[in-house]
Amino acid sequence: MAVCIVVLQQDLNAFVELWNSHRIRKQNAVSGRPFMLYWTPQHSGHEASNYCLPVDNRHIQICLHECETSTSTCEDEDIFNLSCMYMEEGGLSWPNNAYDAATLYTVLRSKFHSDL
Repeated sequence: MAVCIVVLQQDLNAFVELWNSHRIRKQNAVSGRPFMLYWTPQHSGHEASNYCLPVDNRHIQICLHECETSTSTCEDEDIFNLSCMYMEEGGLSWPNNAYDAATLYTVLRSKFHSDL
């Protein structure tokens, strides 16, 4: 599952980069690139508003704790080692995209269930 999260994060990062760099057509709203509109609103030709609200530091700490991500591939060393063994036995490789990650997850899940 952790492998899928890494691949998903890569896909999300690619989407964010694409979205933030696309050009918004000139209509009744502000036009330009979202990245530039956010970081340099004074150059958009429109008046920018600041809607920031103060946030209690306790709430920030709670959010930071909830959003902590592990840098390891798998939290459980035994599951990781067994998954690697299944991958080696089956000639499976690490996924490079979301589709391959989902396929690998399905295959590994099936192996775990059959061995239980």
